[in-house]
Amino acid sequence: MNRVWLSAIVLCGLSLVAGGQARATYNNYHSDNRYDFEITNERLANSPVWSEDQDCPPLTARTALKIASAQLHKLFHDADKWSNRGLQLTQLGDRWLYLVEFEEPAPPGVSEYLASPFRIPVLMNGETIEPKVSPWKPGS
Repeated sequence: MNRVWLSAIVLCGLSLVAGGQARATYNNYHSDNRYDFEITNERLANSPVWSEDQDCPPLTARTALKIASAQLHKLFHDADKWSNRGLQLTQLGDRWLYLVEFEEPAPPGVSEYLASPFRIPVLMNGETIEPKVSPWKPGS
């Protein structure tokens, strides 16, 4: 049952913290680590607005995918084996960002494998966030 809740938390991945320094945090888990991508109001404010009168966002989806892939390669030595599951536009206040989802490869010799997506946020100015990495043990 704990794994079900953990999966739900990972899939949601967004928590807003109240107060003057509100931020969005996207959480990911891989191996024995937790990766927290924290986006502060200041970082959001430094990214361009995607206004209602613009058909296309300030950053193209293809560019966001390339930027997130580069970030994934900085985090994992086997990133070239991961696959892109998609990307999503997400609004935070008056700003937008992309969440680019990756799926890790199945371990060798495993035919069926269920993994949570690893999501990397990309701001409309092309910035990614360096995640805070901390130890994490499943089931603890």
